[in-house]
Amino acid sequence: MKINKLYIIAALMGMVLVGCQKAEEFVPSEKSGDETIDAELWTMVVTTPTTRALELDGPILNEYWKDGEKAAVYFGGTKIGTLEVSGAVKDGSATLSGSVSKPDGLGVSSSLMILFPGRDDSEWTYDGQDGSAPSEAGTLATLFDYSTASLTVTAVNDGAHTMTADIATSFAQQQSIYRFGFKVGGAGDPIEVKSFTLSSNQNKLVRTRTYGASDWESNYGSLAVTP
Repeated sequence: MKINKLYIIAALMGMVLVGCQKAEEFVPSEKSGDETIDAELWTMVVTTPTTRALELDGPILNEYWKDGEKAAVYFGGTKIGTLEVSGAVKDGSATLSGSVSKPDGLGVSSSLMILFPGRDDSEWTYDGQDGSAPSEAGTLATLFDYSTASLTVTAVNDGAHTMTADIATSFAQQQSIYRFGFKVGGAGDPIEVKSFTLSSNQNKLVRTRTYGASDWESNYGSLAVTP
């Protein structure tokens, strides 16, 4: 489907007020949950009936899994590994599997948190968006459309170094997605823009999220989008 390139898509978490501002320099903050702990690797398998990826169908934004997508797994706020999607059925189920660490205290009935997408840089950030229309291989779906779910470990096989987990809570979207168009004087066709900055008049636009003492915490600031 052809998408008018003059419309720009952005994923945003928090209250938004659009303003014309100079883009600010962004330095990623350090966080405690962005490194996998050093432990023996186990194989984890999760089967999920919930859907995830993005497809724009007219005004409707559909979601579905696709093979190769990755999700990060956390235990007590520490990243223990990354799972990859396979056997995806559009509008159906998928299997997530991969290698994870097994720290002390992790066993049957343990609660895990899964974060999609599982970015290579282990960041939860909305900075660096390019405004491109949603597609399964686009940056919006692969880098910025965050969702979380809870897992419960259901079986641990010490001899085979494998464990399985069930989805305890369905994947929940962590932000809204907006489509922007710019017009001169509010009339006529949309015009191209080189960049624009989004900000909140209450400073509640989330720029990044990091894991604090016991939960994920939001870090606020403006967002520059460069199409």
